[in-house]
Amino acid sequence: MEYEYVLSYLNGDNEWQQVKASLPLPEQVHFSHAKIRYADGTEEEINLPADDNESSVARLQHDLQRTLSMKNPHAYITLIGEAAKVDRDTFVDDDMSYFEGHEMKTATATPHFTITTNKTVNLTIEPLTQVKKGEPVIIKGQIKLNDGLDFDNDGMRIEYRVNGEAGEDYQLSMDDPVGYVEFEVDAEELQIGENQITLRAHSKDNAYSEPVTVTVTVIGGELQLKKVSTESVFAPIKLTGTAQVSRPEGLEVVVNDDTGSKAAWRLEATATPLVTNQGRTLAGNLYYQDGAKLTMLGKDAVEIARQKTAPGIDYDVTAHWSSQQGLVLKTTPAAVPGSYQGTITWHLSTVPEE
Repeated sequence: MEYEYVLSYLNGDNEWQQVKASLPLPEQVHFSHAKIRYADGTEEEINLPADDNESSVARLQHDLQRTLSMKNPHAYITLIGEAAKVDRDTFVDDDMSYFEGHEMKTATATPHFTITTNKTVNLTIEPLTQVKKGEPVIIKGQIKLNDGLDFDNDGMRIEYRVNGEAGEDYQLSMDDPVGYVEFEVDAEELQIGENQITLRAHSKDNAYSEPVTVTVTVIGGELQLKKVSTESVFAPIKLTGTAQVSRPEGLEVVVNDDTGSKAAWRLEATATPLVTNQGRTLAGNLYYQDGAKLTMLGKDAVEIARQKTAPGIDYDVTAHWSSQQGLVLKTTPAAVPGSYQGTITWHLSTVPEE
């Protein structure tokens, strides 16, 4: 540890000469080196009093060799030492340091501090599984110190992060059993699906535990067709007496899985025949092309897509179709000109986990 005093000459008619320093030497600190560095760059060593470890030396007395003035306004006095080994937390009280010269006297207090034992904080957290969407997560656990010493909840706190975002520290209550942890992580801090909650315990003297990470899954969101085109037009077909092919224009189907489930979802489609307002049925059919084969859309559901997507992420089905995928309208040579309409029904479901 290091003590540093900064003695400064601010102004005046007379220089500050023959300054005597009287500095406290706490018995709980063993000092090994001391020096003074002046503003003009010169340095001087300070001889420390002999310490025979049988009686503590209360103060260090030293006469500064340089005069402080506007040309040399600062003296930096540094004492370097090591805190004594203690078997329990030891408070070191503040004490007064004095500086006295012919023209001026001043004093300042050294700060008090606590020498702590080499303690480690141990934190255990009860396992978590899952919660429903909109519900908080209740964190329960226990803090212990490895040095076996008694402690209380004063100043003990838990810091935590949810998916990397820091939450507000939880302060242990003095009314609770020693080291007992129980607090809530608000639902607003959680996302659908898996959440990583990393926790660390801190004592008031800044000893801290290793981080503990628990995983909690938030479930209960919806699997939904977030966006579906209510109307879509197939490119016009010019009938020439031969089979013709057309693809839809402006068709959009977007799936959002907000359930938090690890299972995949499946999108299927059925379709009614294409007919005119007069009831004439088109000589042709709608098909789904998966890149390898064509499957006719009718009363039986045809699988259009099967995916696992992250919670809350929109998946645009039609945007993922290549030139060899998607809906196709094929007419036969017997097709008659006209305006034909039909209905496509989309079916979205969760694929059971195997």
